[in-house]
Amino acid sequence: MGSEKKDGRVARAGFPEQAAFGACGPALMRDLILVILLTTFFAAAVTTHVAILAGLVRRRPRWRAAVALAFPPLAPVWAYTERMRIRAVLWGVTLGAYLVTLMVAR
Repeated sequence: MGSEKKDGRVARAGFPEQAAFGACGPALMRDLILVILLTTFFAAAVTTHVAILAGLVRRRPRWRAAVALAFPPLAPVWAYTERMRIRAVLWGVTLGAYLVTLMVAR
């Protein structure tokens, strides 16, 4: 099954000691937090973008929603001009937070 170590732990075949439960070092915890933040900020940015697209589809001219889907930086510009200011600001904030977290992760 496994061999017993000096401190009483049993090492099992195929499971390195670092992967054992409770062996989370500071670097692993930092990576976990960064993955959670990156996932959260990316999901928020995509959700905000979809909300802007939905708002643009409901207003004329509707072609702006299709163009904003192909060229995402146009979405907050048109959202701001169409009085969707909170969505436009939220789009920028979530994308900025995502990019800052991505730079910290590298």
